[in-house]
Amino acid sequence: MNLFFKRHILQLFFILISLFSLPFIIKLSLSVQKYLSRASGTNANIYVNSKADKGILKTPWKAYAQGGEESGGMMLQSVLSEVSGLKPKLIRIDHIYDMYDVVTKDENSISMNFSKLDSFVEAIRSTGASPFFSISYMPTALSSGGDVTSQPLDWNDWETVVKETIEHYSGKSGMNLNNIYYEIWNEPDLFGNWKIGGDKDYRLLYHHSVNGASKALGTNQFFIGGPATTSPYSNWFNGLLQYVSDNNIRLDFLSWHRYSTDTQKYSDDIKILEASLDNFPGFKSIPLFITEWGIDSENNPYYDNKVSAAHTVSVIRTLLNKIDFAFSFELKDGPSPKGEKYWGRWGILTHEKTGVEKKPRYRAFELLNKMSGTQIGLMGEGTWVTGFAAKEGNTTRVILSNYDIDNVHTESTPIVVGNLDPGNYEIKTYRLDGNVNEIKQYVGANYFTNLILLPNEVVVLELTNLESVSVKPAELDIPSAIPSVNIDSTPLFSFGTEGSMEMEFKPVWESSDLKDKVLFQSSITHKTGNLLASFGFSRKKLGFGNSYIFGIFDGEKSNTINFGSDWIKIGQWQKFTFIWNSEGYQVKINDKITATKDIPLDLSDLKITFSPENISVKNMKITSGNEIIWEK
Repeated sequence: MNLFFKRHILQLFFILISLFSLPFIIKLSLSVQKYLSRASGTNANIYVNSKADKGILKTPWKAYAQGGEESGGMMLQSVLSEVSGLKPKLIRIDHIYDMYDVVTKDENSISMNFSKLDSFVEAIRSTGASPFFSISYMPTALSSGGDVTSQPLDWNDWETVVKETIEHYSGKSGMNLNNIYYEIWNEPDLFGNWKIGGDKDYRLLYHHSVNGASKALGTNQFFIGGPATTSPYSNWFNGLLQYVSDNNIRLDFLSWHRYSTDTQKYSDDIKILEASLDNFPGFKSIPLFITEWGIDSENNPYYDNKVSAAHTVSVIRTLLNKIDFAFSFELKDGPSPKGEKYWGRWGILTHEKTGVEKKPRYRAFELLNKMSGTQIGLMGEGTWVTGFAAKEGNTTRVILSNYDIDNVHTESTPIVVGNLDPGNYEIKTYRLDGNVNEIKQYVGANYFTNLILLPNEVVVLELTNLESVSVKPAELDIPSAIPSVNIDSTPLFSFGTEGSMEMEFKPVWESSDLKDKVLFQSSITHKTGNLLASFGFSRKKLGFGNSYIFGIFDGEKSNTINFGSDWIKIGQWQKFTFIWNSEGYQVKINDKITATKDIPLDLSDLKITFSPENISVKNMKITSGNEIIWEK
C-alpha cells in the first residue's frame, strides 16, 4: 500500500469517526448548555395581585389513573378512604378486557361478564369520582394472534364488545352513568405497535370502535376519543384528525401520555397539539387530556420522595389553563416482588401488604386541593420556584414549588400579596411534611413575607381576612409598651431619600415555641396605591433550627439578611434600627450591625403601612432626613 493511499485511508477514518461522533457531541453540548442555564438560573420574587381576577380556577389535577397492577377488581378496596380524601373527579382504568375476565366467545356468540370490572367501577364511584375507561386490550377470545395487542379476527366482534360495554355503563338500563369517557386503547404505539397507516392502522381500530359505540342504544351522554399515545406525535394527531374529518367520524377528545423530569416537555407537548389543531379549525376547542403522566415511565426512587412531589406541582403550574385533565399515574403501588414498602413504584400510596402510606406526591395533591375559587395574578416566578394563586371569599392562597431534580437548590423567596382589604388576618403556612404554622395579625393593603424553600419543598400560603378593618391614625392611642401595634401612617407622613426607623421590641412567645413568627413587616406603596417595595423582619424555620430574616423586596430584586437565633433574646427588650439612603441600607440589632447592603433604596414620595406582631414595642421613632416625622 503506497503512502498516498494510506494517507487517504487515514483521512477517511477520521471523517467516519467525526460523523459517528457528531450526534453524541451535539447531545452532550445541549446537555451542558441546559445544565449551565439551570445552574445560573433566576430566583423568584413573587408578587400576587389579589384583585387581578383571571376567572374560575380550573383543577386539572383532580384526575388519576390506576394501572393493571392486580387483576380481579379489588385494587382500590384497601385505599378507598385515602383516595376519597383527594376528592377525585375522574379515575382512569385500563386492561379492562384482559384482567377482568369480561369477554368469552363460543362458536356462535360473544358473552360478556362485567362482575369483576363492576367491582372496580363501584370502588371508583364510592370515592366520588367517575370511571374513565381505556378500551383495552384485545380479548384473547377475539384476537387474531392469540395475544392482547393483536387485531381481532373479526372487526364485527370488536364492535359488539364496545357496544355492550357502553350500554352496560352508560345505558339507562345498565349502570345509568352520565358523561362517561371511553378512550380507545392504551399507548397503541407501544402496546401492539399500531401505526398511522400500514397493515396495523390505529385509525381502523378507532373507526370500528366508534361504529360499535354508535350502535349502543338507550344511553346517557358519553364521550369517545384517543389515541392515548406515549407522546403527542404530530403524525399521529394529524393523521387521526384528517381521517375523522374526511370520514365524518366522531372524536370527542384527544389524549396522550407524558413521562419526563423536564417540566418544559409538558409545555412543548401543548405546542405540538396546537400546531396540529391549527390545521383543523373544527377541533380547535376539543378537550385535551394527558391520561398518564409522571416523572418517569420506569420505576424510580423519585416516586418515593419529595422530588416527585415538587415535580407534580411544577407540572400542574405548567399545564394550568392549557388542558382539561392530567391523570397522575398511579394511585396505588402494586405489590413489591421483594416485599418492599418503597420500591420506586409509580403509586402515590404504598401497597397494603407492607402497610398503606401516603407518599410525598400524595401530600402534594392535598396541598393542590387547597387551591380553589378564582385564579388571581401571580408574577415573579424563577427557574426553580414556580406557582399560582387563587382567592375564595375572604381567603387568598398561594402555592409554590421549589422543583430541583438535582435536589440541591434552597431558596429564600420573598412574597408580596398586594391589593388586600386591610383587616385582621389569620395567616397559615402549610408544608409538604404536614407542618402548619399559624399567626394572626393586622395586615394593610399589602402583606410581605419571606419563605425558606428547601430543595423540592412545596408550600401553601393562606391569608384569611377575619374582618375588614379600617384603622384611622387619629383614633390610635399607642402606650409606651404594648403587646402589638397596628399603625396606618399613610395620611401622616411620607419618607424622603434617606432616613431611619428604630424601636425597642421584646419577643413575647415562649422559648419552646418553634413556629414561624413575624416580628415586623411593612409594605411600601406609592401615593397612587401601587406596590413598589416591602420590607420585613421575621423568624423562620430553616433546616433543623430557626433563623431571623430581614429583607427588602422592590418588585425586581430580593435582598435578604439572615442571622442566627442568638441575636434575638426572647422575653428581653432589644433595639432594632433600619437606616437607608440613596447608596444602600443597614440593619442593626442592639446597635450592632448585622449587615449592610449597597443597594440604593429611594423612598421619596412613598408612604408606608406597618404592623408589628408577636412583640411588645416602645420608643418608636421614624426620621426622614434630619426631621423626626413619627415618635411614640
